[in-house]
Amino acid sequence: MVSMSKITLFSEATLIDAVRVIEGTAKRLAVVLSGDDRVLGTLTDGDIRRSLLQGCTLQTVVTEAMNKLPVTAFVNSSDSILRDLLKKHNIRALPLVDKEHKYVRTIHEAELITGHQVMTNQKIFKIAVIMAGGEGTRLWPITQNLPKPMVEINGFPLLERQIRR
Repeated sequence: MVSMSKITLFSEATLIDAVRVIEGTAKRLAVVLSGDDRVLGTLTDGDIRRSLLQGCTLQTVVTEAMNKLPVTAFVNSSDSILRDLLKKHNIRALPLVDKEHKYVRTIHEAELITGHQVMTNQKIFKIAVIMAGGEGTRLWPITQNLPKPMVEINGFPLLERQIRR
């Protein structure tokens, strides 16, 4: 058995299986599980590209290319703890585990901002234009040395907040 769900793989899966999983979800992460559902590692498209550059093939097993020390969190962790982990490790998604360290689900940074589940990888639009002008005079002196779109609210610049939405 290669795939357990749309975002997880078992250790005998190949890199081509991982590519299919990553492409099939907006979370852009594949979680590699042991037979008892414990997280063995994670894979991103960057992990796969690096392994291919090192001589692996798409038939290589995922355990050869996965991040063997993935960042995980307990499923009952607060949103602020999860946001801090994502920011600290510069990642966009991470597996959540129960008290026995068994995989429960994967959380994506967008879920912590909007409170909504990330949908499957659907293309909603092709092009977007964000108008981010203005002098920021009402926010003076904050905008004296910082453009208004880069003013942070709850740890995220206004422009990034708009892009994520």
